Amino acid sequence: MSTPSHDPPDPIATLRAALDTRYALGHEVGAGGMSLVLLAHDRRHDRPVAVKVLRPEVALTLGAERFLREIGTAARLQHPHIVPIYDSGDAAGMLYLVMPYVDGESLRERLARVERLALDEALRYGREVGEALSYAHSRHVVHRDMKPENILLQHGHAFVVDFGIAKALEGDASTTTQEGMFVGTPTYMAPEQMFGEGDVDERADVYGLATVLYEALEGRPPFSGPSATAILAQKAVGTVLAPSRTLEPLPPHVERALLRALHRDRDERPATIEEFITTLTQPAPVRPAARRSGATVLKSIAVLPFTNASGDPADEYLGDGLAEDLGHALSAIPALRVVARTSAFAFKGRAVDARTVGATLGVGSILSGSVRRAGDRLRITCELIDVESGIQRWSERFDRQLTDVFAVQDEISHAIVDTLRVRFLGETSRIVATPTSNLDAYESYLRGRFEWSQRTPASLQRCLEHLERAIALDPRFVLALAGLADCHVTRAIYGVASPTEALGAARTAADRALAIRADAVEALTARASVRALHDRDWDGAEGDYLAALAGQVQYPLTHQWYAMHLLAPLGRFAEARAQVARARELDPLSPSIAASGGILRLYEGDAEQAVRELHLVLEQHPAFGLAHLFSGLALVETGRLDDALAAIDRAVALSNGSAESRAALGFAQARAGRADAARATLADLERLRATQFISPVLLAQVRVGLGDTAAALADLAEARAVRAVDLPLVRVRPAFAPLLGLPALRALLDAPGSAVP
Repeated sequence: MSTPSHDPPDPIATLRAALDTRYALGHEVGAGGMSLVLLAHDRRHDRPVAVKVLRPEVALTLGAERFLREIGTAARLQHPHIVPIYDSGDAAGMLYLVMPYVDGESLRERLARVERLALDEALRYGREVGEALSYAHSRHVVHRDMKPENILLQHGHAFVVDFGIAKALEGDASTTTQEGMFVGTPTYMAPEQMFGEGDVDERADVYGLATVLYEALEGRPPFSGPSATAILAQKAVGTVLAPSRTLEPLPPHVERALLRALHRDRDERPATIEEFITTLTQPAPVRPAARRSGATVLKSIAVLPFTNASGDPADEYLGDGLAEDLGHALSAIPALRVVARTSAFAFKGRAVDARTVGATLGVGSILSGSVRRAGDRLRITCELIDVESGIQRWSERFDRQLTDVFAVQDEISHAIVDTLRVRFLGETSRIVATPTSNLDAYESYLRGRFEWSQRTPASLQRCLEHLERAIALDPRFVLALAGLADCHVTRAIYGVASPTEALGAARTAADRALAIRADAVEALTARASVRALHDRDWDGAEGDYLAALAGQVQYPLTHQWYAMHLLAPLGRFAEARAQVARARELDPLSPSIAASGGILRLYEGDAEQAVRELHLVLEQHPAFGLAHLFSGLALVETGRLDDALAAIDRAVALSNGSAESRAALGFAQARAGRADAARATLADLERLRATQFISPVLLAQVRVGLGDTAAALADLAEARAVRAVDLPLVRVRPAFAPLLGLPALRALLDAPGSAVP
């Protein structure tokens, strides 16, 4: 009599049952020799995630303790081009980790479709992966398994996954292989990894990234064969054939950089990822003495505000405006990185030497100057300083009529281009175009932009008046129309005006600008935010943002608003962080952009990291109220309620009692058990509604803290009716987490034209 057979339990079914209270595991979206990846739903945070599961035989060999230790180290890596690790664990003997679901494709999948990449695309991905690796190396983490499968692509950007896994699997040199299987991928592994030649360091990642880029550019890896043994034999010899592209030969410096990084002897490779990327992307060889600053620094500039030499405070706007316009024009030159206004103007009125400014802003050159106005005449004096040496590389004085202001700006721009030896690829010989033929309109425009930069209710009103006058004088003045659109969007964000009124006016101004010049970056950015914040037209908004990003002008606000107005509400946090990182490159001293990174961490559900990042912002900008406010909200989520109340009290004081800061205070009071104080704060907000627009979302926030769910839902329904700009963020703001599972809220948010698609 035979004994009935029993099939062994399905390990994935076992894992699905073990994790069901936290993650709803779905279908398989990827698989490799050692693991597979499942799409899942994070029940706690209502978001899609990817769950990577080690195959049972690998998990058994490895052991949970080592896996969790190495993954814990990797989980502390926080970088815009590293896919973060949300969670990890051992469930029913299955080792797993959880990360964001990146809705794109791997570099391997892209190469399977197109065979090879264009040079600019490959180098862009190389720079981004290099930044991620360099950051990890600074924290003593080596990836060890760079390959196309571990580089994810989304919306033109690259993100690295699987930090920690190769280290966890590697163990000591005696366990590098098991049953003929390499820990790592033989095609991409550095020879010292394959042959067990001492400790593995960052030069192994230099080799791995070079192998990936070689394949992306050539259509084949530098070493290949039918087996790991065959590849090992080739690498033992170490001879790499130069790439043989026929349709688009590689520039000599790219070929040299790849071959050097693929050297058999790691001592002959670039010592760091930064050195490799620099030699890969710069046409001229870099002298050893120049490596620390990098060639890119020599092609970067900050245009400081020009000093008002007239002595008349009423002319203050003129020096600021001329400098801002010069920076704007220079930012259209692809070979030149121009630091944005906010950061460059942080040094206004301060006696700081050029080297300090350059080190703070990360630039190689500083343009400074002065402007004196006497009637219709201008005297503009300016100089270009090399940061490293402190030497004046160029200077000039211009005594001209006011009508010559655009020609002077163009002369200055050409002098900078010639001095820095950067290529200008414009369609005409002019760098600074003439934005208007009406000088009165231009003067009003400069005054308007000056007021917009102050970001107060009163200054925004003055900004409107100046820009409307400029447009009345010249109805085809594109920059003034775009500036007017920016101002109206800012009024809506700051709650100075109702969303329908402010965003409707912003749309009108942006559409007028784009009808005149369809590629106006500032106008595209403003219209994108109108489509996101008012229309909830996510596809249309993203199209405008991407069109703006593809434009010539380097405009940090495009990156920041794309991140905060579209990517964050849709839960696309990895992309949002990448955009904020790019905005910070362009505007490194902007407190608003810096705080955006911490705010995104709060929205992602990582309150502790949000606190850390926002405290770093406050170390540099102690009077920036928004950072205090969101630091307080993050502290609420960590349970440090006294610290939270102190931070939000500071935000209330710094903002002169703004509605947003008061609502945060009421919420924190409620969470701290001070219900009476929270109700009093709520009553104050209700009274303010009689005289100014206040988003119903702010009232709902306090009511959620008080546990008044019905009233909070009523507020959110009203918010939808009035198109409140903060409604799309309800799904990601932790304050509203208690409501997310309610059918009433889901019906509200899923309704046509509502917060998210």
